[in-house]
Amino acid sequence: MNFYLLFYAHEAGMKAELGGVRKVLELARHLNQNGHHALVFAPDFLRISSEPDVPIRSYRTLKGRWLRPLSAYIMMVAAPLRTLRTLCPDAVYARTNRSILPGLFARLIGARFLLEVNGDAYAEQRGRQGWLRSATILTAEWLNCRLAHVVIAITTGLKQMVEQRYGVNAEKVRLIPSGTDPEHFAPRDPMESRRRLGLSEEGFLVTFVGVLYEHQGVSTAIRALAEVRSRCPSTRLLVIGGGPDRARLEAQAESLGVRSAIDFVGAVPYERVPDYINAADCCVAPFVASRGETSPLKLFDYLACGRPVVASEIPSIHGLIKESGAIVPVPPDAPSLLAEAMVGLLKDPTRRGQMGAAGRRFIEAGHGWSQIALAVANLAQAGVV
Repeated sequence: MNFYLLFYAHEAGMKAELGGVRKVLELARHLNQNGHHALVFAPDFLRISSEPDVPIRSYRTLKGRWLRPLSAYIMMVAAPLRTLRTLCPDAVYARTNRSILPGLFARLIGARFLLEVNGDAYAEQRGRQGWLRSATILTAEWLNCRLAHVVIAITTGLKQMVEQRYGVNAEKVRLIPSGTDPEHFAPRDPMESRRRLGLSEEGFLVTFVGVLYEHQGVSTAIRALAEVRSRCPSTRLLVIGGGPDRARLEAQAESLGVRSAIDFVGAVPYERVPDYINAADCCVAPFVASRGETSPLKLFDYLACGRPVVASEIPSIHGLIKESGAIVPVPPDAPSLLAEAMVGLLKDPTRRGQMGAAGRRFIEAGHGWSQIALAVANLAQAGVV
């Protein structure tokens, strides 16, 4: 089958290494490796280079607060239209956004439209952006669900939301969780990873990977670190990733007296991320209580590297916590409880090893991109309506 994967973005600071971009690229890569032909359309400012197994068509976006998102909406579909003479897709895959153009484009050319619902934008924006914007989101998502031949939800909660809020038949909504690349994110010797990164081989390391938005809860991890170091003084926190919250987080760390124990590494190349995870004794995902429905790639990357995880027990990852056997759940926004869980792991190497092995087995059992690409292709070929 021929697939077009349409990726929408307009944020100037977005990088190709971020989770949503990476998922689309990995999905295309493994569709192609499975004998299909997948072509990715993405905005030019991401500067994604085509690879032999992931062909990219960059679409132009204009600079400016309003021009960039508007031009991205239009060009996300205008660019694919120009390729139809040489390649006509059998299926169009798009992630949730406020435009109905991808669905209209797919219907116009007679292709299957696969819509990935990866978050609840209406719930996130309701009460923050005014009734008009909230109504626009609600209407666009309702129409997109009607245009879609298949709606792919990445969590059980999102599947239920689509069925209940938008009245979509349950047979049309399929659950395909997030995943990772178990070959790229594979267990490595921690000391070897530390040496490659120039990190000290002494003491405990805790790693966080992600864009520094408030909902990631890194602020809670910083408050917890002060308590962790009172019992495990050699503990350091690695914060991998940049974002709008970085300056505030650094100031918070300074005020709590733990700035010297935190390495704000910033964004790193995708090929180096596994070393930062493997260098750690455990990893954290301290989401805030209001995080909402999510299936964060970082958790799958952590588990694939065989690292135990301490994560906020938000509803959307309950299943992952239970099934993986590698995640210690703690209430969100509770630094003392997060610290207690972290100390418990740091002081118990046997438990860390057992949990890490369980997490790796969980990933190998069905959460690699190859299995996810196969599931997507099967849905497109099955003609679910």
